[in-house]
Amino acid sequence: MGEKPKLLSLDADLEKWATKDASYALSIADCYSLVNQREKAMDWLEASINLGGINYSFLNEYDPLLENIRVRSGSKS
Repeated sequence: MGEKPKLLSLDADLEKWATKDASYALSIADCYSLVNQREKAMDWLEASINLGGINYSFLNEYDPLLENIRVRSGSKS
């Protein structure tokens, strides 16, 4: 719908919270993953982990919103 640039801009207040809270950072990683912004998704996923979001099994295998950034064995990515 022509809204991609708006979608990809992060509200300053939300970004401030997300840099201090693992759940917010993961939510942003999920959103970037959904729109195939792999690098930004990985940056926010790393931020979430650094803030204490350490449920690696969930992140690696089960979070369906991160499917676009997972590298599977045999994958060319």
